[in-house]
Amino acid sequence: MVGTLERELNAENLNSYANACVEIGTYLDYFYSEGYSELLMPSRGAYPFLMGAMASRAFDSSEGFFQDITCLPLTADISSSDSNFDSAKEIRRFWVKVYSSMLNNRDDVFSRFYTAVSEIGGRDCSNLLLTLKKRSKDDKVLLIDTVISGRASATILDAFDEFGIKDYHAFLVVDSNGEKLREPFKSRLEEACKNDKAVLIPVSRLFTEDRSPAISGISSIVYPSLMKIAAESLGCFSDFGLVGAGIWEEFSGEGHCLNRSFAATDYYENPLEAFNDIQALVKYSVGKTKLDRGESCYLSRYDLESNLDLSMQRLIANVNSEKILNKETTMECLKSELSRYSKYNPTINITSSHIITVDFPEEVCRRIIQDFKKKNRDLFKSRY
Repeated sequence: MVGTLERELNAENLNSYANACVEIGTYLDYFYSEGYSELLMPSRGAYPFLMGAMASRAFDSSEGFFQDITCLPLTADISSSDSNFDSAKEIRRFWVKVYSSMLNNRDDVFSRFYTAVSEIGGRDCSNLLLTLKKRSKDDKVLLIDTVISGRASATILDAFDEFGIKDYHAFLVVDSNGEKLREPFKSRLEEACKNDKAVLIPVSRLFTEDRSPAISGISSIVYPSLMKIAAESLGCFSDFGLVGAGIWEEFSGEGHCLNRSFAATDYYENPLEAFNDIQALVKYSVGKTKLDRGESCYLSRYDLESNLDLSMQRLIANVNSEKILNKETTMECLKSELSRYSKYNPTINITSSHIITVDFPEEVCRRIIQDFKKKNRDLFKSRY
């Protein structure tokens, strides 16, 4: 392994990353004991820190954890040519409105649209529907997010306030030890901290941020054309300049979207192996951090350091770091997943932050909207 990834996975960055995971694990334990039952993951960058926090808890054999962990693509936005229009803000507002409906177990157009979007391409959403139905009202919410400028997190917290999500705590992992925070977002997040609504956790480098799913653990697909046409066509969404439309999925597990026929070159035959080894680096660094802090850990320091060295050696021996970081690899990883859209004749691209955009022709978008209205005519006749 040579290049960017190797330079970033150094001892300083791993230790800083691991310390954040241990802190988050400690906070989650405390708030879980205080009755907080809901955990929201609003960004791909949050997922590796949740994995690290769970590893921290496993090292001291903690029991009991959150039943409801929700991943919503709040930060899966698209650019707008209108300089006076904040597309990212509107999409985050929309998703928070969806989340508010989920929390309060409301069977409304927002929760149903979320289900409809999730089903595009023939996905089985039976587990999603069961999750939505078993929500209890007025859940206390915890949120893990990663922060660079602070814009996304500040917008999300503003939307929480706007849509009545009041009892929450946000654990915000801040890149470059906070040096990249910008106003007015920095002040908004500091205000949340003063009001006991947030905690800023600095790290030296968010090396999993906006990277391939083989590094971050989350694949992201959005539907830009559907976002625009849904906002224009459905009057119930008139308060939102754009409608959120996209999915995130874990880059792991049997039957996932991973392209099983990925060609073996100087890169792992299965990119999931790279993700597992990067997670192992974080996991064993978390264990070392717990020992350094005087906390319990079922592995000895010798075992932790041996496993850490072994994971690093595997990466160095097997991964072309420039290839694992490039966009073409992400597209290849998700080739089988993207094939489900072929019947729609879409235009498929990928952004610099490894979000895949699936643009459907206008007639397909309008057919999706029309089918949604027909299936949910009870909502549109009585309320919308």
